[in-house]
Amino acid sequence: MELTAENRHQFDREEFYGDFAITLGWQQNFSNYRLSSYFLTKNGSVSIGGNAANGAAAISDIRASDLGLSTTFSGSAWLCPKYQDFIADFDLYLAWDEFIQGLWTELRIPFVHSRWNAGLGTSVSAAGGDYYGFEIDGSSEEQFAVIDAAGGPTPVVYTGNCALSSALLGNSAFGDAPRLAAGKMVNCTKTANGLGGIRLEIGYDFLRRERGSMGLALDVQFPAANKPAKNNCGCDLYTFDPKVGSQHAWKVGGVLRAQYMLWDREENQRIDMYFDGRVAGSFSGETTRLLGLQANNSTLFNQYLLLKKYSVSGTDVTYQGLERAANKLTARVKANSSVEAQVTLMFQYRNGGFVGNLGWNFFGRGEEKLCLKCLCNADDYYYAIKGDRPVKMNDGNEGGFYSASDSDINQTGDVIANDTTFDGFTSTLLTENAIQFSSSCSTTSGNGNVNLCPAAHPNYISNTIFGALGYHWDDVDWKPYLGVLGKVDIGSKNTALRLWGVYLKGGICF
Repeated sequence: MELTAENRHQFDREEFYGDFAITLGWQQNFSNYRLSSYFLTKNGSVSIGGNAANGAAAISDIRASDLGLSTTFSGSAWLCPKYQDFIADFDLYLAWDEFIQGLWTELRIPFVHSRWNAGLGTSVSAAGGDYYGFEIDGSSEEQFAVIDAAGGPTPVVYTGNCALSSALLGNSAFGDAPRLAAGKMVNCTKTANGLGGIRLEIGYDFLRRERGSMGLALDVQFPAANKPAKNNCGCDLYTFDPKVGSQHAWKVGGVLRAQYMLWDREENQRIDMYFDGRVAGSFSGETTRLLGLQANNSTLFNQYLLLKKYSVSGTDVTYQGLERAANKLTARVKANSSVEAQVTLMFQYRNGGFVGNLGWNFFGRGEEKLCLKCLCNADDYYYAIKGDRPVKMNDGNEGGFYSASDSDINQTGDVIANDTTFDGFTSTLLTENAIQFSSSCSTTSGNGNVNLCPAAHPNYISNTIFGALGYHWDDVDWKPYLGVLGKVDIGSKNTALRLWGVYLKGGICF
């Protein structure tokens, strides 16, 4: 609306006319730390340390050994996410009054360069030992010594003051565990570029008077960004990964617009009120997400669990090494249709060519519902929670596993098949307690312990205060205009961004 509203929907025009505007702007979030409580815990930080065994109260949020840290490590981590956009918005309005009185169209094409940084911060209370070790029921399990192929202890790969930040990035393998390939946390800026949706409005002003008008419009948004590459699930490598636009979904909605001149003085000064209300439905769109892992009636941080990998052939069970849960939880999902609505009210004062306005916008979007299309790294292996077990094993030192019914990322229950060898470790015992990420997973809810809820967007509600100062050169050809715009978005709770933005807008009327 700003700087262009008075040039549109004009009462006394019966010819073809319009205007073209270009808006260049910068916006970024503030109150950054409040988003940490969305990704981590309610207080915005997460503790990393020892394990709580056999149902005892958790002493940390994430077990250090599952990240590749020493079993005696302790520390904490937090996020301070920064979100920044450079926007170039191209807006073309055409009034077709020469052909049909009151008919108009508007085409908007916004290009976005987006910069996202999770802002990871860490502190280390105790770096721990140089070699991996573990305890069960408070007793050292030397018979399951953490050994490498040469028979010696396995050295810890993440050490020193940067141990935790390196572990949450997860670029190093340790023991039998591979590198982390999804859900990484890092203090590094990632960028994305794209069109934030191409929007076309077709409207008709059914009420036109000297002091104001009212009309309806059809609003269609064409998806232009975030289309998953064919046969590629390489997205969601990082927590707070940059995205532009919505999840490649069509949006169709309706608009009710109105304007009314509240006051005028000798045609040189006037105050106008502008209203815009719209509701849109988003069609289902396909995208990639990092899902959650349900264990011990929880999903929180279970993507960092170390899982033991087995193959089963008849009654034969073969240990295949370790796997990171996040590496198996990347998936293609379909976001089902949802509804969003917004209301905008703006007051504008004009004195000759000078224009100033102030407005308010409310925006709300419903909670997202997902269904699973496929897991990106599905296979037919069986997985079980490693817990406080060796990260490197020789033949004969398998050491059992934990069940997802009583164990998660910060607690372990009873060891299953606690044997120095595979004796008594039957395929039935494994399959009854295992987690699977198979290619035959359900298209609606996943399979086994895979949980879609942590990957879904919650409700999004925000209020925006905006204003502008500008000038119109109405006494020259093409009637150019130029102005400076500003806004502040106040997002609700920790599920919506708080933003400020400044913009330069200019254009011509014809």
